[in-house]
Amino acid sequence: MTTKKPTTKKETLEVSNQVKLLKKLHAIMESVDYIAKDKRNDFQKYDYASEYSIKATLREEFKKHNILFKLDFQHMPSVIKPEGQDQVFTTIDVKYFFIDVDTGEALDGYFAGQGADKGDKGLYKAVTGAIKYILTTQFLIPTGDDPEVHGIIKREKPSCESCGKDMERFKDCYGCRDCETKAPLK
Repeated sequence: MTTKKPTTKKETLEVSNQVKLLKKLHAIMESVDYIAKDKRNDFQKYDYASEYSIKATLREEFKKHNILFKLDFQHMPSVIKPEGQDQVFTTIDVKYFFIDVDTGEALDGYFAGQGADKGDKGLYKAVTGAIKYILTTQFLIPTGDDPEVHGIIKREKPSCESCGKDMERFKDCYGCRDCETKAPLK
């Protein structure tokens, strides 16, 4: 890969702004090691990292580094109800942006999301799934999900000494969301 050296003040400023944005995104990536699965889908019998857990973790980092996340629909969602099924499948194509509030520089990409629901929640599920996947994938944050692994992989989590619930792993410790007890990483 070859890169052209900036020759004007404007080109130098643009490269400088790109580097600033990339450094901020890298700092966010460095700050989040893992997001634990904190919810369970009892109907389909699997654990997952909730929208709340992913957004709350990254929102704090975005605020700290002055990064704005934006999502735009590329066209109207596609809605399909396969014959003989009671669920409606909603598919979306989105363009997403990470914007440096200090410089206005943006990094963008494209993604598709899909949600299935018997009622009117398919679009919301598609948007939520797309956002969760974009954020965890762009920042390489493991949640213990692997689409190529069949079966359940159990991760050992310490139990909270105060309330007995599983604790979540954060950057520098384990923590209980219910009673806010903290424990060192093992």
